[in-house]
Amino acid sequence: GAGMVKIQTVEANRIPLQILLPEAMVCSRFDQESNEQLLSWCDVIVIGPGLGTSVASREREQWFLTAAAREKKPLILDADGLNAAADLLQTEKMPHPQGELILTPHPGEMARLTGHSAAEINADREGTALRYAKAWNAVVVLKGAHTVIAGPDGRCAVNPTGNPGLSRGGSGDVLAGMTSALLACGLPAFEAAACAVY
Repeated sequence: GAGMVKIQTVEANRIPLQILLPEAMVCSRFDQESNEQLLSWCDVIVIGPGLGTSVASREREQWFLTAAAREKKPLILDADGLNAAADLLQTEKMPHPQGELILTPHPGEMARLTGHSAAEINADREGTALRYAKAWNAVVVLKGAHTVIAGPDGRCAVNPTGNPGLSRGGSGDVLAGMTSALLACGLPAFEAAACAVY
């Protein structure tokens, strides 16, 4: 439902992605001109899934975070995009996008983002998600059993569905993709996140 999808990734991922997702356009050039063209072309930006944690990928992610903040488009941070944003969020140097922001951490990622332990976060999942949704002016999707969706306006939803199969690596990437497709279709951030989680 997203229409056209472009994937910016490293060259090593090009062939597997073109085999598994032939309808997507794959770009592996990481020069500033092609990156800025990509950001101006799209309606929704997702940063993080599959980018890795090397120094080079962290630098690319932080460039994308800064560049994406200048765009008036919804931005989803997932996986390694959250890791790249962790230091920026804790020091309040994270550039907030002009569009809506959605963060999709599991408890371990939320611990890195907030400096609290995963146990503390799980002890008050709704309160934690709401507190940081307001602090970050973002929709926070705190993944896990009974995923919590919290909005900066104080709205909160808890998803009663799901099963242990969702705890496998890659299911969060699917969630980020579904959320971006719903945003591209015109749903506001909170509703898009809640529907995608369900």
